Amino acid sequence: MAEPSPTVGTPKRNPRRNLPAVVTVGFALAIVLLLFNQWAAYRSAAEFIAAAEWSAHTYQVLEAISDLDVKVERIRSRSRGYVITGNDMYRDVYNEGEAAVTAALRRLDELVTDNPLQHQRLQALAAVVTERLKFSAETVRVRRVEGFAAAAVRVASGQGNVLNDKVRTATDVVAQAERNLLGLRNAARSERADQIT
Repeated sequence: MAEPSPTVGTPKRNPRRNLPAVVTVGFALAIVLLLFNQWAAYRSAAEFIAAAEWSAHTYQVLEAISDLDVKVERIRSRSRGYVITGNDMYRDVYNEGEAAVTAALRRLDELVTDNPLQHQRLQALAAVVTERLKFSAETVRVRRVEGFAAAAVRVASGQGNVLNDKVRTATDVVAQAERNLLGLRNAARSERADQIT
């Protein structure tokens, strides 16, 4: 007797009957992939925007550092002008300059409050700037009270130049840390831009 064929008695599958199920699964899979792709693009775009905002923040800090540096230099120049001439105009402008330096330090403090290490660097900078301001204020006072010769001796001591170097060094440390952050933030932004495209 012949063996029955394995297909005998087995119902034939109709490929058209399973077609709607395959199409439905395929369509659902396509929608899921599309949604995932949209989510990933949105996330990359959001990260790109955040990285760009941090880069902009770093530029604000660098600008504020430059602004402080200019204001400190003006203090030096104005106190020197008063010492040389004794003209009260320089002294009055010098007093305005002190307020501007204080405001610039406050602005920098607000900008770096999110970064504890940079905040510490700024405190060190503020300390040497304050020391420089005190030296200038005392030099102006000596010129006003004791005269040109006494102020000239104070200036000739070189202490002002030492303080200027300290301010410059502390400013450079803060600025270099920001430039390093900028490099990292720009790299992150570029990476996000590459992911978006």
